[in-house]
Amino acid sequence: MTLRTQHLVVLAGAALLVTAHVPDAFGQEKLTAKGKFTFTTSSESVSLPGGRTLQRAVSNGFLLTDDPNSPLNQNAATCTGATVMSASGEPVVGSGHCEAVDKDGDVWTLWWRNDADGGPWGMMNGTGKFEGMEGGGTWAIGPQWPDGRGINTWEATYTMR
Repeated sequence: MTLRTQHLVVLAGAALLVTAHVPDAFGQEKLTAKGKFTFTTSSESVSLPGGRTLQRAVSNGFLLTDDPNSPLNQNAATCTGATVMSASGEPVVGSGHCEAVDKDGDVWTLWWRNDADGGPWGMMNGTGKFEGMEGGGTWAIGPQWPDGRGINTWEATYTMR
């Protein structure tokens, strides 16, 4: 598995740090956030015509925030994704999704896209305290180790009910 594959699989950060509270037009609290996603990845490669490769990966890790009171701090997360790599080893397209579970058993999910060294991501849905959560932001590839471990960073703006 290449380091590029590890980068493409993981949305860095599914961990959020709440740094500001601003009500939106509907009275919901708009929160800005940033954090890190620490993970390990396993993957498989499938050869495609023209020298391209499909790389499928699953990453398991933890969402960590600088704010220990964030509802997203220390959530366990699993991210799954696939990336088509060119014959020269550069990403052509990559995307996937993650599920995060907090200590109370509440779940939230997100989608992500990789544009080489990171990209956009967005919240899709949730249960319990995460029900009705909306938002998203950007993520960036951080340090990556050859054995599949890594740390990615991200930031977001979101609302919770």
